[in-house]
Amino acid sequence: MIETREYQRRYYREHKEKLREYRQERGKNPPYKQVGGFLRKAPEDLNENQSWLAKQLGISRERVSKYLKGVYLPKKASVKEKLCRVLKIKNKDLESLIDE
Repeated sequence: MIETREYQRRYYREHKEKLREYRQERGKNPPYKQVGGFLRKAPEDLNENQSWLAKQLGISRERVSKYLKGVYLPKKASVKEKLCRVLKIKNKDLESLIDE
């Protein structure tokens, strides 16, 4: 019983440290944040919201929220193309931000 508790404590400490490192690394990814900031302004300029954008792209509102926050980037070419078309931005502008 004591060995089990010690194992659980050690596992928790290791897991907690890995999770902290993962979060720090993910937070230090400026292109994601930069693209998110760029994308966040576009629906506001069109007087639209995330739900509208999600319907236009055919994806969930939660996914759109993560794009706009800079947590994730759209990976599929079709989503990138739709995103550029709907938000009236140039594809090369989006690609240049992602490549930085």
